Amino acid sequence: MKSITLCCVDCVNQPLAVRALRLSMSALPFAETLLLTSGFHDLPDLRVERIPPLQSHAEYSHFVAKTLVDHVHTSHVLLVQWDGYVINPSAWTDEFLQYDYIGATWEFQKDAYRVGNGGFSLRSKRLLEALRDPEIVETHPEDVVICRQYRPLLEQRYGIRFAPEAVAERFSFESTTPKSVPFGFHALYNMGTCVKHEEFHDFLALLTPDILRSSQCLQFAKNLLAKGRREDAVAVFRRRLQAFSENASTLSPLRLANALPARVIAAILGESGFILFLRSTFRRLTRIRGFIRRSEP
Repeated sequence: MKSITLCCVDCVNQPLAVRALRLSMSALPFAETLLLTSGFHDLPDLRVERIPPLQSHAEYSHFVAKTLVDHVHTSHVLLVQWDGYVINPSAWTDEFLQYDYIGATWEFQKDAYRVGNGGFSLRSKRLLEALRDPEIVETHPEDVVICRQYRPLLEQRYGIRFAPEAVAERFSFESTTPKSVPFGFHALYNMGTCVKHEEFHDFLALLTPDILRSSQCLQFAKNLLAKGRREDAVAVFRRRLQAFSENASTLSPLRLANALPARVIAAILGESGFILFLRSTFRRLTRIRGFIRRSEP
């Protein structure tokens, strides 16, 4: 691992980014661990480099595609995001270093370009340098433009090697169900597999309101329920409810119904509160139905 820099680029969720880096650091001895961020304090166990604030996904993609190369001084970089890290160090093999890009396969892609996801990905410096080609002008989403839009150019002009699907499946998973425990993973909705119960509440405390309101967070909680982790799932739903409104009583019934599954609303509100919630929701739906009927020609 002495030829690999472990890196996370994050200007929004720094505490979560540091967590992902430290979990990966504890698994394997990387040459260097690097957090590229804005407005964050120094840390004793990893290198923090300041960069201009990245205020959107598009700005993140452009930075990774065009500027990350300036910060990497090893042959490869393991690029992680706050919701992806090493989970099975024994799955590492130096075979991975034979490729310029490895990321989890995309289940929703059905052609030959299914590798791969950038949220937990191994990239060579050779690839990072090739991405500065002036013909590569589109940069967002960075993993899609690298692995699909510009893959033919990168392969033909620079000899860039993308890992085959079988190798990518041993490296990481995101939208697919892994056949065995791979080296790492990506995506909040997979955290139910990767965050143990004893560390769950510390992790949950780090989630920001924006994360809690996201569709991935809803799927995360549903996956916890499916795994039988009801206590943890309810804890997520409670935090999600708080993120939608500081005071649950001021949250409209329809918005509450969108935020939480009915059985969790019942668990939080209790029997009498749930009955009142259903009555309020019915009244709201009745008013909407009446408005629609009056609006019809």
